[in-house]
Amino acid sequence: MAAEIETQDTAHVDVLVPDRRKPSRHLERAMVRERTRAGLKLAREQGRKGGRRPKLMAHQKTEILAMLAAGRAGAEIARIFRVHRATISRVAAEARTVSLKTEAAPDSVATEIATQSLLSKS
Repeated sequence: MAAEIETQDTAHVDVLVPDRRKPSRHLERAMVRERTRAGLKLAREQGRKGGRRPKLMAHQKTEILAMLAAGRAGAEIARIFRVHRATISRVAAEARTVSLKTEAAPDSVATEIATQSLLSKS
């Protein structure tokens, strides 16, 4: 009976059926995702956080706010600190947001909120 079975050309099937010896791209992507998440978790446990380092430190932000209060132009301050003018505007906006939060809070809480906000952004 086996001699009666005709074989067909299966070259076209190789394109449709993935190679069983290689992991599928979905499995490979899942492994990469798992390793990435594990690495990020380990970094967080070691006290590191991801993302870009801040361009301005907390004391620089305080100095920028003082310069703005003294009437210096944002573009001039931006040149001094070698940042974009939008960065100066963002620092000023953060300070306004903090001051709005602190007006509604008691004095001790207000100081804590302001300190945490400036430090967390730097």
